[in-house]
Amino acid sequence: MQKTLFLIRMQLRLTYRVSMLSSICACRKRSYFSVLFIFFLNNYSLAVIYPIFTGLILDPSHGMLPTLYSVQARLPLLGLAMGAFPLFMILGAFCLPKLARKFSNYSTLIVTIIGIIIGFCITALGVYLKLYVVLVLGRVVAGFCAGNISICQNIFTSLFIKSESRSRNFATLGGIAGISFIIAILVGGVFSDKSVCRAFSEPIPFFITSVLYLATLIFFSLCYKENYKRREHEQHKRSSHLISPLLKRKTNVLNYLIFFFLILGWFPTIQFFATDFIERFHGNKLGITKVLSTAGILWFVGMSLVSKRIIKCFCDTSTLKIFIFLISTCLILSAVFNQLGVFLVAFLGCVLFASIAWSICLHMISTEADTDLQGRVLGINQFIITLSMMIGPILVGFIGRFEVRDIYIINSCSTIISFFILSFKRRKQIF
Repeated sequence: MQKTLFLIRMQLRLTYRVSMLSSICACRKRSYFSVLFIFFLNNYSLAVIYPIFTGLILDPSHGMLPTLYSVQARLPLLGLAMGAFPLFMILGAFCLPKLARKFSNYSTLIVTIIGIIIGFCITALGVYLKLYVVLVLGRVVAGFCAGNISICQNIFTSLFIKSESRSRNFATLGGIAGISFIIAILVGGVFSDKSVCRAFSEPIPFFITSVLYLATLIFFSLCYKENYKRREHEQHKRSSHLISPLLKRKTNVLNYLIFFFLILGWFPTIQFFATDFIERFHGNKLGITKVLSTAGILWFVGMSLVSKRIIKCFCDTSTLKIFIFLISTCLILSAVFNQLGVFLVAFLGCVLFASIAWSICLHMISTEADTDLQGRVLGINQFIITLSMMIGPILVGFIGRFEVRDIYIINSCSTIISFFILSFKRRKQIF
């Protein structure tokens, strides 16, 4: 009888522990997806402006700037409007984790999502009233609050302890960022185009984004459970000690310089494509949306499918050099040829080659960094990407005052710098 009671007790305990483990796993999944939606929309917010801002600021008929302003005078203002969001996103990424440590991830994310909603409403108001200063102010507010992406990354790191699951889910984040780009281009291009529907206008995509953030806010508040507070706190505490040794090794510094100049040469190509497409080929918003959507699909295919096979079979510095050289060649062809067909082939080829080079470079950085520093690699990668997205538009906006097509030459020079830095590395297998 006592043995029977003992077995029953043990079975009940085991059942209780299994149910608790299942609830923890379910809670972890809900938390993961609620934060994933925030990560998705933050990347979406970077790209939604590309089909909108170019025509809005460069075309005098929109009335955003005085009609006396020439195209050369409008380009720096376009670069400033594009660069404001990533610039303040970097500042937010440094400041907001401190608030998360003081209060909590949950409270900080709730407040910052509300701030992003307010920022996009201000942006929509600036577009509607045709006030450039209000438009930039909205991008500043939304960009600073979107710096909560650093908190999202810390949560992802804490949710997945094992290196295998962490690597797999970090790869998923790259795919999510690619998908967000495609959807952002479609939303920004279609819902701002009056030729598609008379009811559509430029402020609508920003109001749609605000509604998406509002839905995410509700989903996050219901699903996120901060059961990993202690671990995340320790991760924040260790972060300052992990960045220093990561940058002490010469190989790591060279890898990040290669990645920075590669991205610096690539992002302005996408950001100022609409400008060149309108000025040189007299394109319209629908054409911009189609080309950029195709570019997004190629980017996703290159990162998700093609790069995996290349990394598995031909993974050395020579392979990365080849793709960087192809990117530079496509950029030069995009600047030289005035035939639309040749230009589009060169531009889309550049997109595909850049996605593959991007993947190889990220794998090179991850592989050559120490195992215990892998958690910080993702954060530094995101910082470099955001930094290049901020520097590119502002720099190209001022240098590109001579001619819009010069943007491709400038970007090509950046990729050539990346090529020469890579040449300093020893010829060896990256993986």
